Amino acid sequence: MQVACAETDYDLGPWAAYVLGHHPYSLWNQHMNDWRMIRDEGEGEDEGETPSRERSHGIPQLLSEVDEALDILTRTARIDAVVLKNLVSDRAKFLAINQDINDTLEFDCDVISSINWNSEIEPGVGDLAGLMESSKQLVIEPQDLQLWLGCGAALGEYQFELYTHNIFYQRCHNSLRECIEQLRQRGDYPWLEEMSHRVEQLSPTAPWRETSSFDSNNAQRQDLAKLDADLRQALRKQARPALLLDLSPERLIFFGAQYYIGNLPAGTKSSDYAGRIPPSEAAFLWVLARRPAQEVARRTIRDEGNLEREQGALQFYVHKLREILTPALRAHCSRRRRPFSRDFKQCFIYGKRGQGGGPYVLHLPPERVNVSLIRPGLSEVVLPSEHARLVVEK
Repeated sequence: MQVACAETDYDLGPWAAYVLGHHPYSLWNQHMNDWRMIRDEGEGEDEGETPSRERSHGIPQLLSEVDEALDILTRTARIDAVVLKNLVSDRAKFLAINQDINDTLEFDCDVISSINWNSEIEPGVGDLAGLMESSKQLVIEPQDLQLWLGCGAALGEYQFELYTHNIFYQRCHNSLRECIEQLRQRGDYPWLEEMSHRVEQLSPTAPWRETSSFDSNNAQRQDLAKLDADLRQALRKQARPALLLDLSPERLIFFGAQYYIGNLPAGTKSSDYAGRIPPSEAAFLWVLARRPAQEVARRTIRDEGNLEREQGALQFYVHKLREILTPALRAHCSRRRRPFSRDFKQCFIYGKRGQGGGPYVLHLPPERVNVSLIRPGLSEVVLPSEHARLVVEK
C-alpha cells in the first residue's frame, strides 16, 4: 500500500530544546554587557542621573526565540507543568525589568523607575538564574530532546564562563563534547560529525589574553558563537519530518494534539490535553503503530493488545478512537486551510473486509511514526518473540 505524506511540517523539537537550553545564558551575557556599557557611559554624569544611551536589540530577539521554543515544546514533548510555571514567571519578571530599563532610557528619566543605576550588579540576575535552572528541568521526555536541551545548556554555559573569565570552562567543554557525542552516536544527525570535530578543536586550556571581559575579538568566543549559530541553522534547515503519531504508555501525540492515556498524569490537569484515550483503544492503536502502512490481522491485534475477543470489539475501538481524535484533526486541517479528506475522516485507520473480519492498517508513513516498546497499560517491554504471551497488567 502506498502511503501519501500527510504533512509537510518538520520536526523543530530539537531546535526548540537546544534554544531553551542555550538562550538563558545568552540573555545573561547580553544583559550583563548592556548594563556594563550603560554604567561606563554614565560614569561622567551626576550621581543618580540616568545614562542616556540606547540599548542593543539582542534581548528582544533572544526572548522571541525562547517564546517560539516554548510553544513548540509544549506541543511536542512531555514537560513538567510546575517547572513550566516557574519558567514563565521568571521570564515575565525579567522582561518587566528589561522594559523598565528601556523605558527609562528612552524617556530620559520622565518614567518612574525602580532601577538602581549605581548598582554594580545588573538587575534581574535572580530571574535569569531561575530561567537557567528551570529550562534544564523542563523536558521529561523524549530523551532526544533532553540531550539537545543539555547540548544547548552546555554551549551556553561555556560561552558564559568564557565571557566572565570564570574557571569552569574546562568542565563546560567536557559537557558539550559529551552531549554532541551522545547525539552523534544516535545516528539521526549525520552533520554532527563535523560539529563534533569542531568541538574537539576548541582549546579550553588556552591562556587568557590580557583583554577586557567584554572583548568580542576573543578567538574562542568567536568559535563558540559560530558553532552555536551553525547548530541552530542545521537544526532548522535539516530538520527531520515531524512525527505525526508519537505513542508512549502514558500519552499520545497525534498531529500535534496531545492526549493522556488512562488516568490523568500527576501534576497535570485535563485542560493540558486534547482529551483522554482509554487503555484498550490505546492498546489497539499501539499494535497498528508498530507496523505503520502494513496490514495487521485481527488475531494479531487481539493477541498483542490483549484485547477482548468478542464479535465487534475491534470495530468499537476504532469507532471510539475516531470519535476522540476527529475534533483535533478538524482543527488541524482548518489551521492549515486544507480539506478534511477521507484519510482524516478515518483518522488514518482503515479496516478491510474478509472472512471472519479483514485486517486493519494505520495509513501513515513509517518514518512519521514513533511508538514505545511498552504497550499502554503494561509495566514491562513486549519483545517480538513474546507477542502472544500474557503480560501482567499494572
